Amino acid sequence: MSTHNIFPVFDLQLFAEGAAAGDGGATAGTGVTGAAAVPQTKGEKSNPLANVKYGKQEVAAPVAEVQETAQPTEDRQAAFEKLIKGEFKDLYDAKMQDTIQKRLRGTRETVEKFEALSPTLELLAKKYGV
Repeated sequence: MSTHNIFPVFDLQLFAEGAAAGDGGATAGTGVTGAAAVPQTKGEKSNPLANVKYGKQEVAAPVAEVQETAQPTEDRQAAFEKLIKGEFKDLYDAKMQDTIQKRLRGTRETVEKFEALSPTLELLAKKYGV
């Protein structure tokens, strides 16, 4: 029995993008590690990817603007209460009743279907001893 290696030596590099073995993931001709950069040529003024930032970047959101739009002020709150309890009370009540009826319609239909299937389910439960 011969003791030769049945697997030939593979020089596999993932994400190396053509870099020579042992250069730590740096791309050819650049000092950038972990990022794909195009090597510079003599006739080229600048690298088109030189200002590209790779990986996750932290973005600072304007917190003050988000809070202002998310939380209504007391004046707006009072104006809204005045509208729904005063001039537009009937329209608001009608809209709320319509919304509630739409949500309960599905519940009623489900209960009716369950009640219709109830005798069948009881028969099956007796048969299988559940």
